[in-house]
Amino acid sequence: MPLPRGVCAGQQDRALQNSTLREADVVPKLDRWLALLFAPASQATTIRRLHEAQRRPAAAPSTPEVTQARAQLATCDQKLARYREALGAAEPGSTATITKWIVETETERAKAQARLRALAPAKRTQVLTELRSSSW
Repeated sequence: MPLPRGVCAGQQDRALQNSTLREADVVPKLDRWLALLFAPASQATTIRRLHEAQRRPAAAPSTPEVTQARAQLATCDQKLARYREALGAAEPGSTATITKWIVETETERAKAQARLRALAPAKRTQVLTELRSSSW
C-alpha cells in the first residue's frame, strides 16, 4: 500500500501498531458474513468447504525433534537417489549390496516419517455426515 503524502515508512509502522478496531465497526459486518455462510442456500457449500479444510495436514510444530526427523528424511532421500543411480549403473551380478542399502534406507526413512506423524498435533476430522447433521 502506498504511503500517504508526507509520511515516512517508520511513521506508518508506528501508526499501524497503534491502530485500534472498534467492536461496533467489526461485529455487524462479521455477523452478516457468518449469516451468509450458514444460510440454508449456502449450507452445502459451507459444509463442503469445512470438510475440505479438515483434510489439510496440520503442520508439525518446529521443535528440535521435528527438525531432526525432517533432516533424517532429507538425508534418506539423498541416499536413495544415489543408491538408485548406482543401481542403474551397476553390473548385473553386483546389485545385491546396493539393493540391501536401499531397503535399509527405506526402513530408516519410514521410521523418520513415523516420528514426524507422532509429533504432529492430533486432529479429529469430522466426517461429512456429521457436518451435515449438525444443527445450524
